This record gives sequence, structure tokens and C-alpha cells, in this order.
Amino acid sequence: MTTPDQSGVAGRTNPIINLCRPRELEDALNFYIYHPIALRLATALKPSGVSPNAVSVAGGAMVLLAAGLYSTNLWPYAIFLALLCHISWHILDGTDGDLARMTGRSSAMGELIDGLSDYISHIALYLLLIIMLGRLIGTEGYVLGICAGLSRIVQANHYEVQRRQYQYWVYGTAWLRTPVQQSVSLNFIMRSLAYIYLFLGKILAPGAAKIEACIDRAASDITHIEANRQVIKCAYLPVLKGLSPLGANYRTLVLGASMLAGSPVYFFLYEAIVLNVILARSIWKCRNTAIKIVAKID
Repeated sequence: MTTPDQSGVAGRTNPIINLCRPRELEDALNFYIYHPIALRLATALKPSGVSPNAVSVAGGAMVLLAAGLYSTNLWPYAIFLALLCHISWHILDGTDGDLARMTGRSSAMGELIDGLSDYISHIALYLLLIIMLGRLIGTEGYVLGICAGLSRIVQANHYEVQRRQYQYWVYGTAWLRTPVQQSVSLNFIMRSLAYIYLFLGKILAPGAAKIEACIDRAASDITHIEANRQVIKCAYLPVLKGLSPLGANYRTLVLGASMLAGSPVYFFLYEAIVLNVILARSIWKCRNTAIKIVAKID
């Protein structure tokens, strides 16, 4: 849902960008390339009746196509095509959200379908890459690939939860953890998946519960709410900047470069070592930032 605050942040910088996306959450690739294209695509799709969920599934299909191309021996042409398909997923991943907001179809179910499409398609991608590396170097390849895949799950959860809870704290944007979304009827499987997602996010977001407790206590005081939002926004900017490497944008480019070099091994090493160091630092930074925020707004 668009809020006045969000419109102001985005609108002052680039009117083409989807006004629902705060500028501080946008890295260069999203701000200048992926999301402007996604917004135009969503605008074109709006009168067609295509559902946001269909766009989410189409995005997952592009990842599967990229996986198939990466697993061929048609180097380097298939690698470039695979990278192009993977990049198109980034665009579609923005399009589904834009289309949902344009058509008033944003929902907890849509959020879960979007997440499931992303997770399932990338699991398939990783399985193919792991098999490929295992055949190249043996058992070590399987072990490294599995470690990288598990790392990706944890890193992606931390990245998404930090951004979603920031949007809730500063802009009041509902998400899976907020009461308005928790009240939506979901079947047992969807509830279970949401619970696992949120449970992992809670572990990886130390101090978040204390911040939300402070926000809840100030819920009836509009002046206090706005003051708290400004405190959180200023304090959390360094955290948001540090999250960028954990997002999908740069992973896609690293994977493409690794495959052009002839193997997914470099990509897996990057995820299992470099990004886990960044993750550990981000968790530490989140904890310290939460302590400072609570001290100011409690």
C-alpha cells in the first residue's frame, strides 16, 4: 500500500521509479535499471488482466530456463543467454509487486507465492549447479554446493526480513509478521512455511522484537510515532547499505562471471565464505543498532 512518506522519498529523486519503493532500499541496479523496467511492464500488464501471481510464476520459470542453459555445453552463448534469463527474473520480481499494488491485489498469499516461486526455482538452479560441480571435482563439489545453497537461504532470509521490518517500522507497510497480515486466512502448508520463514528471520534479526514493542507502546500518539520513525530511519541507513551484497542482484552477476570462467565453484566459494562473513557482520550491526534505537525511543 502506498503511503505519503514513501511517495515523497521516491518522488523527489526519480519520478519514473515505483513510488512505493523508498529510495534508501534501492541499490543502483534496482533504482536505475530493474525497477524502472518493472514499473513499465506492470503498467502495460495492468489492463490485460494478468494476475501478479502469474507474473511471480513467470519469474520462477525464467530462473528454471537459466538453470537449463547453464547446464548445457554451449559455451559461451548459452551462458550469456542464461544470464539474460536470470536478469529478467529480477525485472519480473519487481513487476509482480508493482502490478499487485496497481490493481489492489497485494496480499499475504501473494507474498508467499512470490517467495515460493523464487525459492523453488532457485533450489532447482542450485541442484543443477551442484550436480555439475560434483561431476567436475567429485565429493568436494557436492559439499561446497550444499553449503553455499544453505547459506543462500539464511542470507536471503536476513536480507528480506531486515528490509520488510524496516518498511513496517518507518512507513507502516504491512507484511507477514504484522497483525493485519497474520489475520489473513492461509492453509496449513502456507502457515507452516510462513512460520519457518519468520522464525528464522527472528533469529537473524536480534533486537527487532524490542523495537516493535516500543513502536506498539507509541501506537496511539501520532507525534511520537513520527519521531520514532525518524530515529529508526536515521539509525538504520548504515544497516541497509550493508545488506546490498546479500541481495540477489549481485549474486546473479557473480554466477554469470563464474560460469563464464568455466565452473560454478567460484560462485559457491563466494557465497559460502565471502557472503557469510558479510552476513555475520550485518547481524552484529543489526543488534547494536537495535540497542541504540531502543535507548532513544523507549
